Amino acid sequence: MSISIHNNVVSGPEERAIPAHLSFGQYLFDQLKNNGDKIALISAETGEKRSYKYFLQNSVNLAVKLQRLGLKKGDVVALSSENRFEFIVSSLAVVYCGAILSTLNITYSPGEITHILKITKPKFIFTSPITAQNMYDCSQDLPFVEKIIFFGEDEVVPGLMYDDLVKDHFNIDDFDLVDVNGLTDTVAVMCSSGTTGLPKGVMLTHVNFLTLCAHYKYYFSCVQEKKNSTVHNGLALIPWFHAYGFISLFAVMAMDITIVFLIRFDGEQFLETIQNYKINMTTIVPPLAVFLAKNPLVLKYDLSSLHEVWCGAAPLSSEIQKAVTER
Repeated sequence: MSISIHNNVVSGPEERAIPAHLSFGQYLFDQLKNNGDKIALISAETGEKRSYKYFLQNSVNLAVKLQRLGLKKGDVVALSSENRFEFIVSSLAVVYCGAILSTLNITYSPGEITHILKITKPKFIFTSPITAQNMYDCSQDLPFVEKIIFFGEDEVVPGLMYDDLVKDHFNIDDFDLVDVNGLTDTVAVMCSSGTTGLPKGVMLTHVNFLTLCAHYKYYFSCVQEKKNSTVHNGLALIPWFHAYGFISLFAVMAMDITIVFLIRFDGEQFLETIQNYKINMTTIVPPLAVFLAKNPLVLKYDLSSLHEVWCGAAPLSSEIQKAVTER
């Protein structure tokens, strides 16, 4: 990795510009198609596995149905859900259509939900049973919300069922993604933390996400060459409705790395997952770094496979970083 230090300023390699016409959806579509029957994701809770082919076929099925329901380029689609397979399929389908994805934190209060919905004005809403009632209640007086689509088998409140929309198969080779201007067209609106008030919407373009994917890929190739090690399995614990979790998920997924995911943090389950699936890399936040550095439970598990730990979202002290590395 080409890194230089001059007058205490660390500089990385020269940035490679992303062509303005490229689409984040097309990039992901191509990666899914290339990896076929390989396992893309595994649920640590249930052990269920899904292939790249599964995500490709179901995202195309859903995209076609969304277009038939009236979804057009530039429309906004809200998504409020914990980490689950449907989250990925829905995100892909929305992006394929040239629409804009708006993810909402599942812990938002009704007031925060209404605030974000009024900012983004989604045409459709995807929601899981965890947030279905709140999303439904908050959208009832909003005229721009046309459809609510529910994950799961039971209809919690009136709306469309996700399973009904993906069950009809369409030919992947006949499907055309909507053209976008990657440099200027918004692909997602991610919410800020809201620590100093109500959450704010941050508009991100296709090129924003493609640039991050390129950085991830470059970093992985350099680190693997330098350390003479390969990342085969990653662990996703950060919620995908957060920008950090979202881009980490899709960037790593596009690099032919199997992702094992968790819905929530449980110390023993987290450590068991690393041990049992021989996890090579994971993304965490500082409180979890403190757990890895100080909790005696960590010593009961074999974490020798883990050689990449990324920490973000808040400051991390050098002492904790050193303690995690040594442990």
